[in-house]
Amino acid sequence: MLQHKAVGTLSLYSRQLGFFDDAKVELVKTMASEVGRSPERHDVMERNRKNESELAFLSHHDRLTGLPNRQLMEDHIARLISSESDSARLAVMVVSINNFHEVNARLGHEGGDVILCEVARRLRKEVYPFGYVGRVGASRFIACTDRFDQLDGLINQLMARLQSPVNCMGAVVETSSSVGVAVEFKNQAEARTLLRRADLALSRAKEKRGSQFRYYDEKMDEQIQRMHSLRSEFANALLRNELELFYQPKIDLHTREVVGAEALVRWYRDNRFVPPGEFFPAIEDTDLMRKLDWWVLREAIRHAQEWQGEGRVIPVSVNLSAMTLKHDSFVPGIEALMAAYPLPVGHLELEVLESVSQQEAEQVVAKLERCRELGLLIALDDFGTGASSLVHLQQLPFDTIKIDQRFVRRLLEAPGNEAIVRSMVSFAHYSDRKLVVEGVENQPIWARLLELGCTSGQGYGISPPMASRQLPGWIDGWETSDINLDYNI
Repeated sequence: MLQHKAVGTLSLYSRQLGFFDDAKVELVKTMASEVGRSPERHDVMERNRKNESELAFLSHHDRLTGLPNRQLMEDHIARLISSESDSARLAVMVVSINNFHEVNARLGHEGGDVILCEVARRLRKEVYPFGYVGRVGASRFIACTDRFDQLDGLINQLMARLQSPVNCMGAVVETSSSVGVAVEFKNQAEARTLLRRADLALSRAKEKRGSQFRYYDEKMDEQIQRMHSLRSEFANALLRNELELFYQPKIDLHTREVVGAEALVRWYRDNRFVPPGEFFPAIEDTDLMRKLDWWVLREAIRHAQEWQGEGRVIPVSVNLSAMTLKHDSFVPGIEALMAAYPLPVGHLELEVLESVSQQEAEQVVAKLERCRELGLLIALDDFGTGASSLVHLQQLPFDTIKIDQRFVRRLLEAPGNEAIVRSMVSFAHYSDRKLVVEGVENQPIWARLLELGCTSGQGYGISPPMASRQLPGWIDGWETSDINLDYNI
């Protein structure tokens, strides 16, 4: 019997009458029971073998795409290094789907899985005749080949394939990917070194928008060492309080009245000014960026309160990074900061890049709305440099729009820039937002901005950034003197 069903019979015969006494009958029953369980045991053993086989596969492969994982890819790369093929070189490519988190946010994880499987299929189709493909991260793949003579053609074909739209759950999804490539002679190659170099090349490719690829070169190692060194030095600068906030005034272009000031970080190390463009790239994707943002917020609030105690009203604006804004601690941190160091409504403004407003839009909007409830103003920084539609921007909770200086500096020489500025001014007026223009460098630009309807501005022609202790005196001098604005850039 197996699960209360008869699966067979066991028959024993004896010529001797009375041979099967009670003990022998019990023995036969035991034998029948054991024989009856043998199919069940076989099924269990078969299932175990299948499970063991599946576990062995999953220990070296990605469950979703079926591609090799990092460990197996390292083995494949090592195998190609030691192979006796005609090629003396080996290429490793790291492929990353750009902005994949936005795909997941828009289509859900099910849609994201469809995209991943399609990218895996395309990579496999292009590479498998020449090498191996694996998945090594959420949206990251590895390919390797020793067909060096066909490498350029393979990369170009890959880039074309990866840019093709994907049909996903009834929608056509545009995708782009970045690729980092490392090439080495086999007799000098090592799998993990090649992967690290391809990762470095990928990080350089991702610095540019859209589908890009970069080859590794030795300068990248020097750059990464420099970045690590800068991060360490900057972390120490935060601890040693070597940073200082400077302020660039904002003025009403009609009345010349000072209407606020933008807080800007300055770092002096060993009596040398370290430009923000030098250290920001080293920290922008690390937790140091959040630490810096909170330091700037606290310092700016402290300075605003000091000026308020002197009877001066100087609203301050602070640049906020995407990392800080999107972090779960942002809203509780702002609430705690404003409770501990209260400022009048409108005296603290957060400047957010246009590109940040497009990322995880619903969560960003909710956080910015909460900031406005706390009495903070929100400014859209570098307006016109992102890819947001005007409909999208109209729905965002911004009080102020800042026109980026690149549209202003050549305002008089480039008619196209004037048309762009004119359209931005119209958008600000019709959407009932304030407008601040960056890059006011000389009197002719100032005059033309007034003709175009611009109301407020800042720039080196008005004043370069200055230390907090210098700002009150500068304001007194600016508002009481007849200054001839003339700054040559």
